[in-house]
Amino acid sequence: MLSITSRCLAEFGYPSVAFIPTHYIGGHNDWDNGRELREPICSWDDLRELEQCGCSIQSHGVRHEGFARLAQQEQEEELCRSKAVIEAELGKPVEIFAYPYEQVSSDRRALCEALKRAGYRAACLFPNPGGVSKVPVEDIYFLPRVPMFVNSDLPTLLPS
Repeated sequence: MLSITSRCLAEFGYPSVAFIPTHYIGGHNDWDNGRELREPICSWDDLRELEQCGCSIQSHGVRHEGFARLAQQEQEEELCRSKAVIEAELGKPVEIFAYPYEQVSSDRRALCEALKRAGYRAACLFPNPGGVSKVPVEDIYFLPRVPMFVNSDLPTLLPS
C-alpha cells in the first residue's frame, strides 16, 4: 500500500503532510485502544520513502497524548522530543506540529510560546469538519487541517 501511495504522490506531484507520533514508528496504532482497528504504522524506511515522494513528515507528539490532559512541562517534552527524533532520523527540519485529538492546553498563550521555543513555525488542529485556512491566517499555531481517511471525498472537503 505504501508503494502505491508513494507512486501516486510522485506521479501527480501532490504535496502532502503526514503527522507522526514517534513512539509508534514501526509499531501499531496502539493509542486507539480498541476504538479503531489495529493497524501498522510506517517504519523509518517507509517515512523516508514518503519524504522522497513529496510527503513532508511532521510531528504529532511522542505518544499521541491530548494536550488538554498534559502539564506544561509534559507538553514541552512531547514537542521537543518528537521534533528531535524525526529530525535526527530523517535529516530534515520539522516545523509543523499537529495536536493529537484536537486537544490544546487551556493556556493557549503558553502553548504558543512552547511551540516557538521548540522551533515550530505552525501547528494544526483537526476540527470538525476541518478545512482550509483562510488568508490572512488568524493564528499560525491553530490552523485547521483537512481530514483524510480511506473514504474521504476530497472535492467535498475542499472549497472550489
